Amino acid sequence: MTRAVNRPPRGARTPRRTLIGVAAALALSTLAVLPAPPFAATPAAAEPAWASTAHDYGVGVATASTCSAKICVHRALSGPDAASAAWAEKTLRHADTAWRTLVDGHGYRAPAASPSSDGDERFDVYLADLAPQGQYGRAMSGDDVPGQTRRSRSYLVIENDMAGMGRHAAADLAATVAHEFFHAVQLNIDDAEDTWFMEASATWAETQVFPHLPRNRQYLMHGQVGRRGLPLDSPSGAYGNHVFVERLAAVAGRDAVRQVWNRLDASTGSRDENPLQAVAAVLAARDMTWRDFYTGFAVANLTPGRSYPAHVGGTMQRPDTTVKLGPRRRSTAQTARLPHLTSRVTAYKVASSAKKRRLRITITSTDPERTGAMVLVERKDGSLRRVPARLSASGRATVTVLAKRKRVKRVLVVTTNTSRAFRDCGNDSGWTCGGMPVHDRTKVTVSAKLR
Repeated sequence: MTRAVNRPPRGARTPRRTLIGVAAALALSTLAVLPAPPFAATPAAAEPAWASTAHDYGVGVATASTCSAKICVHRALSGPDAASAAWAEKTLRHADTAWRTLVDGHGYRAPAASPSSDGDERFDVYLADLAPQGQYGRAMSGDDVPGQTRRSRSYLVIENDMAGMGRHAAADLAATVAHEFFHAVQLNIDDAEDTWFMEASATWAETQVFPHLPRNRQYLMHGQVGRRGLPLDSPSGAYGNHVFVERLAAVAGRDAVRQVWNRLDASTGSRDENPLQAVAAVLAARDMTWRDFYTGFAVANLTPGRSYPAHVGGTMQRPDTTVKLGPRRRSTAQTARLPHLTSRVTAYKVASSAKKRRLRITITSTDPERTGAMVLVERKDGSLRRVPARLSASGRATVTVLAKRKRVKRVLVVTTNTSRAFRDCGNDSGWTCGGMPVHDRTKVTVSAKLR
């Protein structure tokens, strides 16, 4: 992430933002680190000349346009930005599908088109050579929507052939158009929304538009499925955290995501909440608590193949700590400090020689109001038994489970810091609302004893 653009105080003028799609240069099988994050926000000053005036492909370059009732795709006929008529037609079909799915179907506000010199009010998509920058596409914000200071007109710039961007050009084009189109939708809701949620929800939107093309799974391990100790609102994990939005839609209904964006609306007189406030409010309207939802999300991330149908693989993710208990070691305790919006997993295995087969789990926390906990009994047949562990006001919870070696593989304890409180918002910290977390590094101790 080259720069995180966060929510400024209401009424402050925000910097113009560019949401950029950066190609994953490595094959999925060899992807060791997340490449420069796709659709990262960058300063307008860093934009190449063609991005500032996307209709200008250079002096003397002829152009052609392919249009539908609501969208026009523009291409150069010569030079490095040249694109084929067939590529333009595919791009238009994908953009029309995104419009029908997200605007007509899901009910999101349509993107606000940038005004063109000929008075055409259709939404514009430009094809250009982005491969040298390693980019799939860009969502470009332009002038303010008339009468608004936090909503922007926009247009898209999409790679002109995906050459050199991998082996799946057709799928990459479809996913990129869907992702960038949702960014254009977002820019007409709040053009300075928290980066992590803009990216997570735009990556989620890819499979809403094209459910048969789960290209977003390449980022899965870089969010909280693979990095549970990285806060949910960290921009560097945003693309993998599209499963947070997927989980919200699965638990509270697909329309819950649109309702969250309605609460993020920065129109004059609107709520203009931050994403954590909005998600908590939408859950509360369904008699669900934020603490239970986030803890459930952490539990779901242990088995992504089961929890997220669009993703392959059923392997359970590794715990942070594994302790073996038996005749020589009947009890143990582990203490950790959890950053905001993170989780930790402790696993216990009982030796076959152990005579005691009941395991008493005790969890204590310095912040019980914002600490979530769940005990999981993983059986040898692969099934999981979930036992909630609700901390008392004094910060203590105790759960006893059977851990017979013949049937039980191990017992896992998931603990979470669900705090969504922030102070000093508007300071471009990179966290939610540009502020600083209030309840960070919560001290949590998990103890286990054979009885």
